Amino acid sequence: MYTTWRLIDDIPRDAAENMAVDEAIAISMSEDDTLPTLRFYKWKSPAVSYGYFQKVEDDVNIPYCRSKKIDFVRRPTGGGIVLHMGELTYSLIVNLEFFPGSSDVISTYRIVHGAIKSGLMSLGIKGVYGCEEKGMAIKKPGFCFTRATKYDVMVNNSKIAGSAQRRFDPILLHQGYIMIEDIMNGSEILLKGHCRNGSYAFLREFVTEIPSKKGLIKIFKNAFENELDIKFSEKEITGNELKTALSLKDSKYSLRTWNFMR
Repeated sequence: MYTTWRLIDDIPRDAAENMAVDEAIAISMSEDDTLPTLRFYKWKSPAVSYGYFQKVEDDVNIPYCRSKKIDFVRRPTGGGIVLHMGELTYSLIVNLEFFPGSSDVISTYRIVHGAIKSGLMSLGIKGVYGCEEKGMAIKKPGFCFTRATKYDVMVNNSKIAGSAQRRFDPILLHQGYIMIEDIMNGSEILLKGHCRNGSYAFLREFVTEIPSKKGLIKIFKNAFENELDIKFSEKEITGNELKTALSLKDSKYSLRTWNFMR
């Protein structure tokens, strides 16, 4: 079993390419061509991503996004809407054999979010799982990023970190985010109806001086190392992974048939 994993502090990419890179890494892992990978995204422009099972027209103001050049993409994972405008986005791609005896969906959420809770604690923020928050009404998945599920990370009864998963047996793709800024402030017009509801928290509420993105990446890298008993080696995506990603971007994630399920 791997004890050294790959850390990617990635370059800025558009929404379709960010999704394609994750799938390309999952394919590479399934072929045993790469190490388990923790990737931190950057976004070329503000973007909206939404879950595999969502109909984007029902929840997102598409004409407004187009008029403001806000990118949007359907994820290969489930979950709800995430506004990529002031958060730390990451993906974890690993063989499920790494979680012996804990390979069910709930257990892997708990394990990964345990590392997120640890990183938040390094910032002086005590997070709890949604199921531990007193009075928290756990929502069904598939709504929006302000709605909490069982193992989302909560602070003061509000969601600060969430994620979604997809399994390409035996590979787990976990896509998650940690909210840094009040990304809903002024952006409510992006969302429709029920997706404006819910309670959320963000780092700037609790931390006087937020570290840089590189500083945050280091904090959460250390948290994953400690929680999972691993070490990271910082690398880039490989040439073969990039080739696969660009092909997936053009043939899948950029297409209307994918993004509008048509």
